Amino acid sequence: MTWKLISEGVAWRELDGGAQESRLVSDPEIVAWLASGNILEPAQTLEQAQRAQLDLITASRNAAMAALVTSWDGDMWDANEETSNRIANIFSMIREAESQNIPTPGGIPWRTADNKSRVLTLPELTGMGQAVFLAQQGLWAKNAMLKDAIVAADTIAEVKAIVW
Repeated sequence: MTWKLISEGVAWRELDGGAQESRLVSDPEIVAWLASGNILEPAQTLEQAQRAQLDLITASRNAAMAALVTSWDGDMWDANEETSNRIANIFSMIREAESQNIPTPGGIPWRTADNKSRVLTLPELTGMGQAVFLAQQGLWAKNAMLKDAIVAADTIAEVKAIVW
């Protein structure tokens, strides 16, 4: 919850639940600092800042993963976790069917990210799956690099400068 100067010598903040609080500020240096547009945030330890920034990176990674697309074989493909799970399930079912001598389809119908219908052979599905995997690994690598930098940061300012 941050404090903002709303009139000479009066600071205001909004509390959880929408309640508001105001206080008189008599220190002229604080009044001048708030008057210049600064806001006063509660004190935060380095560890608290790191935890908050690590959580922000996780949320950013999850959002990026949910919207991930990749290019393969001239088309754009969803590359999110749902897609990789679907690919894994298809190959699992095909292995099971083959182990019981049950015929498997020659092609798997698929919809591209840009809404084209494709029928993929198993080798094509493997190639598309590899593209999906590589796209996801790029996000996981970025996630690890940013989180390592947050943990290694020595100041709160360094921590807050690390963003997705």
